[in-house]
Amino acid sequence: MLKSNQSENQADISKDGFAKSRAVFTLKLVLIGLIVAGLALIVVGTLKIFNNQQMLGTYVSTPQLGLAVKSSATPNPILLTIPSLNVSAPFEPLGFNTNHSIEVPKNNFGVGWFIYGAKPGQIGAAIVVGHLDSVYGPAIFQNLSKIKPGDKIFITRADGSIVTYEVDSMAKFSQDNFPTLAVYGPLSYAGIRLITCSGVWDKSAGHYSDNLVVFGTEI
Repeated sequence: MLKSNQSENQADISKDGFAKSRAVFTLKLVLIGLIVAGLALIVVGTLKIFNNQQMLGTYVSTPQLGLAVKSSATPNPILLTIPSLNVSAPFEPLGFNTNHSIEVPKNNFGVGWFIYGAKPGQIGAAIVVGHLDSVYGPAIFQNLSKIKPGDKIFITRADGSIVTYEVDSMAKFSQDNFPTLAVYGPLSYAGIRLITCSGVWDKSAGHYSDNLVVFGTEI
C-alpha cells in the first residue's frame, strides 16, 4: 500500500511539475510575443518616418519630426559671422514652401534660420541655410567647404547677445539619401547646422545633387 501511495504521489508531483513547466513556457511565449510586437511597432514607426521623408527642391522636408516654434522669449538671430571664411551675413526667417520643402533665403549674400528648429542658443538644432551660388555668381556659402573643425561661428541676436559655436565636423549628403533625423532631429544640447548646396548641378531637376552640412556645438 505504501509503494502504491508513493507512486501516486510521484505521479501527482510529475503532473504538478509538468503543469508549472507548461505555465512558465506559456508565459515565456507571451513575453516573447510582446517583445516581438513591440519591436515590430518600433520598426514600422521608423519605416514610416523614413518613408515620409521627401527631398523636395533644395532642402529636406521635415514636418514629420514634430518640430515646433520655439519660445519667443529667446531673441531672434540677426547676424552670422564666420571669421575663418570672412563671412558676415544678415538673417531672415525661413518657414515651409507650399510643397513642404524649406524656404531658401531671398538674399544670396544673406542666410536664413529655420523657424521650426531651435533658435541660436536654445537646446536643439539651430538650422542655418545659405546659397552656394546663383545665376549671378558665387553666394554667401561659396567657401563653406573650407571650414575646419575648431573654427568659430558667431551669431548676434536681436538683444545684442552673441552665441558662439565651434565646428565639430562637416559632411556631404546626397539629396536622394539625406539623413533627416541626424540633421534636423532633436538634440540634448545647443547645436547648429549650416546647410548649403554641393555636388553637381542637375539642370533638368533644377538643383544640386548634394547638400553640404556643417555640424557645430555651442561653447
